[in-house]
Amino acid sequence: MKKDTVWKAYLSDDRRFADLVNGIMFHGAQAVSAKDLTERDTQTGYMPQPGERRQRSIKIRDTVREVRLHDGLVRIGIECEEYVDYSMPLRDLGYTAGEYEKQAAEIRRCIRQELSSLHGAERMYRFKKDSRVIPSVSLILYCGRDEWNGPRTLHDMIDFA
Repeated sequence: MKKDTVWKAYLSDDRRFADLVNGIMFHGAQAVSAKDLTERDTQTGYMPQPGERRQRSIKIRDTVREVRLHDGLVRIGIECEEYVDYSMPLRDLGYTAGEYEKQAAEIRRCIRQELSSLHGAERMYRFKKDSRVIPSVSLILYCGRDEWNGPRTLHDMIDFA
């Protein structure tokens, strides 16, 4: 766990974060700079409002930044792993789903104020037809000594037999 904290501190530098994103996602092209980054909460998932009975579904990411790319935004989370996690694609799926749940909850909070003007499914689900979420991407940074021998994608974990 101590090394995890060291990696979080290392990646808290926006220049390093941008360099890593450029190296992995853009094959070294300088598409992202430190000024394009905004630090975001590492907690993802649905946070119930006071008084709600729904259970919490919270996950904590290592590092998250909102990145301005061209005319849009993307949220990029980086997970640093010291040991091979054979369930990593499933964990990643949970992080990604949690990020979208968090964004949807924020949209619903905003829509609550205009609920009286909504009808049908938009009113029932508090999510308008034109509501949109920001894309979420996860990067897994493996820092272990041994070669990663675990699944890299969810497809690698599924038994199609």
